[in-house]
Amino acid sequence: MSRQATATVDYFPHIVNGGKTIYVLESKFGNDGYAVWFKIQELIGATDGHYIDCRDLATWEFLMAKCMVDKDKLLNIIQTLANVGAIDGELWEQKVIFCQVFINNVADVYKRRTVKLPTRETILNFCGFNLH
Repeated sequence: MSRQATATVDYFPHIVNGGKTIYVLESKFGNDGYAVWFKIQELIGATDGHYIDCRDLATWEFLMAKCMVDKDKLLNIIQTLANVGAIDGELWEQKVIFCQVFINNVADVYKRRTVKLPTRETILNFCGFNLH
């Protein structure tokens, strides 16, 4: 029996040299910033299409519970991720978390799949956004 075609992954690369994103998050939020960023990436990887639609109340509640920080801190961390370009700022304005770097890092997984690698345009169309 063949595997069901999905747009999820079981792993993602964890680069050992964190760069500006990790530096900024840890400077502003300590370990909470670091933990939230990787928990967001875990959820992105486990979610079909590799994006988090925070407009959905159940998804938002789950994200808050998973990250184990209060709403204000989570919002501040996500906004910081948008500010440093780690996530798509335009999509975050619409309460959707999408990370192109994450997509690039897991692209090899999709080479052997029948389902196509999710793209920003895919998310725009699926969510009904008309952004430029």
